[in-house]
Amino acid sequence: MDKLFNELLDTLSLSGSEEYIIKLIKKNLPENVVNINEDKMGNLIVKVGQGDKKIMICTHTDEKGLIASYIEKDGKVRVEKIGDFNNESVQNSIVSFNNGIKGKLISSNNELLIDLGMNSRDEVLKSGIREGYVAGITGSIVDLKTKILGSNISDKAGIYILLKTIEQVKELHREINFVFSTQGQLGGRGARAAAYSIDPDYCIVVNAINSNDKGISIDKGPVLKIMDKTLIGNNKIISLIESAAEKNNINIQRTSNRDSSLGSFVHKERSGIPTAEIDVPCRYKGSSIELVSIEDINNTEKLIKDIIEA
Repeated sequence: MDKLFNELLDTLSLSGSEEYIIKLIKKNLPENVVNINEDKMGNLIVKVGQGDKKIMICTHTDEKGLIASYIEKDGKVRVEKIGDFNNESVQNSIVSFNNGIKGKLISSNNELLIDLGMNSRDEVLKSGIREGYVAGITGSIVDLKTKILGSNISDKAGIYILLKTIEQVKELHREINFVFSTQGQLGGRGARAAAYSIDPDYCIVVNAINSNDKGISIDKGPVLKIMDKTLIGNNKIISLIESAAEKNNINIQRTSNRDSSLGSFVHKERSGIPTAEIDVPCRYKGSSIELVSIEDINNTEKLIKDIIEA
């Protein structure tokens, strides 16, 4: 497995606590990239190239997680979800707080709790855990040669794709703003702020999509989202993606669904920003263990690179 991808998967990046992943992203930017800005929302915006046209390529940096809402007398930590996922898909997972303390996520009466193996509220407090502390879902990362199995892959694939694209691009005759946005799990707050600030001519969102959605499969190419709950992909950008796929002999899948993602929020900023989304298919998306195809990730990177260099 690529060392960079492994580091991304190993780094907790919960909504509102993305500073660790942002630091890792900055560390892995090419030395010749000098126009780097962190805005008030914590977004990392990497500007490459120059020209009359401004393009925004955006992904989110945060992952689904949990926040401690109350520590019970028996030492169990009652938690609320950060992000949209089903209790059933994550229960019995191993979770980790930022201070390294781990526990088992359990469900009781449709509520989520973390069992830290402690027997009282006082014991938990002495360990350093407090109400308001956040925890992430952790698990083993398994390299299956052509595929990757592990936790939070769907939340890290976009980061990897943008970093590899920045590493590969050469001569650009337009301004490309690569946006590593914060709080994507909380209504795309970071992406909205970045879109308003940049005011791009158009935006392409890079995300992941459940491979069980309407016949979508891994190993069959990136997924072009035609429509979701609040976004219809811009026809001109869709044509750019389709042309890049044809040029590079990359199969693309197409879907329409009732989900929402960063594009749902970005396209409503300013007087409207033409937006489309390209996704990596992910099996078991939103669960504690996800599965993606390395070829799908690499082909998504090729599409983005071709579009911005055209």
